[in-house]
Amino acid sequence: MIQPDVSILMTVFNGEKYLSHTIESVLGQSLREFEFIIIDDGSTDSTPEIIASFRDPRIICFTQANKGVAAASNKGLSMAKGRYIARIDADDTCMKDRIRLQYDFLENNPGYVLCGSTAEMTDMDGNYIFTSSLPLEDEDIRKVLEKENCFVHSSTFFRKEVALKIGGYNEAVKLYFNDYIFLYQLTRLGKARNFRQPLVRYRMVPSSISLKIRDAKFRSLLKEIVRRGTAGEEELLYFINFEKTHNLDKTDKAFNYYITLSKLYRIESGNWKMSVHYLYLAFQLKPFALSFMSSAIIQIMMPRTFVRKIRKNFY
Repeated sequence: MIQPDVSILMTVFNGEKYLSHTIESVLGQSLREFEFIIIDDGSTDSTPEIIASFRDPRIICFTQANKGVAAASNKGLSMAKGRYIARIDADDTCMKDRIRLQYDFLENNPGYVLCGSTAEMTDMDGNYIFTSSLPLEDEDIRKVLEKENCFVHSSTFFRKEVALKIGGYNEAVKLYFNDYIFLYQLTRLGKARNFRQPLVRYRMVPSSISLKIRDAKFRSLLKEIVRRGTAGEEELLYFINFEKTHNLDKTDKAFNYYITLSKLYRIESGNWKMSVHYLYLAFQLKPFALSFMSSAIIQIMMPRTFVRKIRKNFY
């Protein structure tokens, strides 16, 4: 195989449910010359068998004991032969021309180190809900990035040399915002861009829906760590303890997921049928969570244009 310019990198841990769809979307890219590095981070389900069922020579699979997403990502970076890295998560999918468009963009724009795109947001069954709204140009991205992550990780495409220059992903920060730290540090070494055209489909699952944290100390400390690119022991301990005390159990995550989708289906796509469907599922799970239910119902009943104007976009 000729050394490729592009290395597509995916880490996976127990991703059997959607993994085949993800792999098929990568192998079906219109740009055919790439290597597809899959790091199996200690899966105990049928993930290894699913990967092995694909006989494409572009796939390079490495299996390791479970070390977390950051360590698995860095292993993939160390194995990559391409000048460019494209990320994809194990429950999302790529549009057919995604890699070609992003490759052409970075090839023709040497001042840029990173590009991503908006995403078609779907529910866990792959049903389309809406297309995310993101800042597109470098100047606008930087304004938002100071406050919160504005990249869909599955859509990111960046220069490997720059990723290595910043030290890859921070393995000490085993927290959900690790990709935010990594992407922020990339933008310190060059310009960034988001494609208006959605290049990935992002599958919203219960584990991907998190509560909006309004704790001032949490948000302030998160911003400091992102800008600095690393965290001290006391800071990490704070976040670990914070997550333990605010951790949702399986039922709470499912309830939060159903409430979120109920609002999104009504507000973003005007789909009353699916909105009511997910509201009913939430009610079945927690019929006495009246404050959450009433808040959701109020948002669902309000004019769509008004609610969309006052609420944050989903990145």
